[in-house]
Amino acid sequence: MPEDNGLLDDLLNNVEDHVDEEVEEDEVVEDDPLGLADFESKETEEVEEPEEKESTEESTDFITSYLKEHGIADPSKIQMQNDKGEIEEVDFNSLSEEDKLNIFKELSNPGYTDYENQVIDYLRRNNVTLDQVIEYYQNKAVQDYLAQNPEAVHQRSYTIDEYTDDEVYLADLKNKYPDFTDEELNEKLDSAKLNGDLFNKEVTAIRANLKNIEEQELQAQQEAEAQSYQELQANLQAAMADFSEIALDPEDPKTEVLQIEDADRQVMLRYLTELGKDGKSQLVRDLEDPKALIELAYYRTRERDNLTGLTRYWKNELANERKEKAKLQKELDKYKSKEEKSFVATPKQTPKRSSTGRRTMMDLY
Repeated sequence: MPEDNGLLDDLLNNVEDHVDEEVEEDEVVEDDPLGLADFESKETEEVEEPEEKESTEESTDFITSYLKEHGIADPSKIQMQNDKGEIEEVDFNSLSEEDKLNIFKELSNPGYTDYENQVIDYLRRNNVTLDQVIEYYQNKAVQDYLAQNPEAVHQRSYTIDEYTDDEVYLADLKNKYPDFTDEELNEKLDSAKLNGDLFNKEVTAIRANLKNIEEQELQAQQEAEAQSYQELQANLQAAMADFSEIALDPEDPKTEVLQIEDADRQVMLRYLTELGKDGKSQLVRDLEDPKALIELAYYRTRERDNLTGLTRYWKNELANERKEKAKLQKELDKYKSKEEKSFVATPKQTPKRSSTGRRTMMDLY
C-alpha cells in the first residue's frame, strides 16, 4: 500500500505540475493569444532602420539640391581655400559641421545692407511691391502740396464765371423778356436786389443752370471729336491696308516696286493716330513744330522725285555695266576662236627599232 500511495502521489504531483504548466501557458495565451508580442518588437526594429536610412537619404538629397540651386553643381567638388591660401576641391560631406554651416550662411546671405533688409522686410509685411510704394508716396506728395497750396489746384472754369452777378441776372432777364427795354430790365434788377438773400439765390440758380448747359455743350463737342477721330482711324487703317508697295519709277510701267512690310505700316499708323500724354499724336505735334513741318513738306514734294532719280541713276549704271560685260565676253570669245584656228597638231614620231626589234643607242637621241 505504501508503494501504491507513493505511486499515486507521484502521479498526482505530475498532474499538478502539468496543470500548472498548462495554466501558465494559458495565461500567456490570454495576454497574447496571437503571439504578436515578439513579432511587433521585431517588426519595430526592422521598420525603424529603413526609416532612418530613408530620412538620411532625403536629407542628403535636399542638401544636394540646395547646393545646386545656389551654383554648386557638384557638391563633391567644392572649391575652398586651405591654410596655405591655395584653392582646392573638397567633398562637402568630408567637411566639418562648422565648415558646412559657414557654407550655408554664405549661400543664404545675398549681401544686402541693413537698410536693404529693412526695405525688403517692409514690402513683405505690407504685401506690396516697390513700384506700389513709390506710386503711393508720389501721389501723397502731390496731395500734400495741393493741400498746402490750394490756389495751385486746377479748377474747372466756366464762361459764366467771368461775369458779375448783375450781368448774369440781366442776361437771364433778357432771355426771359426779349421785348423789354434796357430801362425796364434795370428796374427789375433794382427791384430784385432789394431782397439780397433772394437775389443771391436767384443768381446762384442761374449760374448753375448756365454751367450745366455749358457742360452739355462741352460733352457733345467731345463726343463729336471722338466720333470724328474714330472715323479718321478707320479711314487710315483702310488706306494703310491698300498701301503695300511704292513704285520706284512711276513713269516706267515695268519698274521695280518697294514692298511695304506690316511692321512699317504699324509704325506709320501709330505716328498718325497714337495719342501721347498731351492728347496729341506725333503728326499733330510735328504740324505744330515749324522745323518738322518744313521736313514734312520736303518729303511730300521732293522725296518721290529723289527716289525716282536715284532709281534711274542706278538702272543706267547697271545697264552700262551689262553692256561692258557683254562687250568683254564677245572679245573673249573672239580671242578663243583665233587660238583654236592657229593650233596645228604635230604627229607623234614612233621610235625606230633595230631589225631585232630592240631599241638601239640612236633611238635614245
